[in-house]
This record gives sequence, structure tokens and C-alpha cells, in this order.
Amino acid sequence: ALPFILGIEYINEDKMEIAIELAFYLSQKKCYTNSMNLLQKTLLNFPNNIETLLGLGDNYWIIGDKPLASKYYEKYLFELTAQNSCYVLYSINRNKFFNR
Repeated sequence: ALPFILGIEYINEDKMEIAIELAFYLSQKKCYTNSMNLLQKTLLNFPNNIETLLGLGDNYWIIGDKPLASKYYEKYLFELTAQNSCYVLYSINRNKFFNR
């Protein structure tokens, strides 16, 4: 359903920002499966996108899949370092992740 809403079958660079924003909105509305599906589609073409990695970590944490959430959080932190990014995204679950 989501690719139809966006009018795409996959996420390209032109649609990436709106796809990520929609995924975060869906997560806030507790539509975790739809959010994760959209983020996974984004990850296919942009495997190092820190917003996507963080969003997947948050969604998996919320649904209770802590091992998979940790995998995405760790990749997120790796990419922050690899990209020399001083931009840290807000994670609704960052205290749970860092205080585990």
C-alpha cells in the first residue's frame, strides 16, 4: 500500500526524504509494520542512511525485537563515525539503548 501512496515501487534519491518522513510519521501513529517496510525499501538503495538505520532500530525496539534493534542501532553509530557526522538524530529510545 505504501509504494502506491508514494507512487513508486522503490525509493530513489528524489523520494528518499519524503519516504523517511512518512516512515517516522507512521511509527508515531503506531503503524510499525508499515514504517519498517518503508524504511527497508529505503535501505535497499541507501544502506548507509543514518535516519533509516535509526528508524529501523526504533521500530524494532518498540515491537520488542531488541536483538534486531541493536543491530540497526550499532550500524547507525558505525555510520555516524564513518561519515564523520556530528549530527546525532533524536531517538525516542536512545536511553533504553545506551543504558542497557
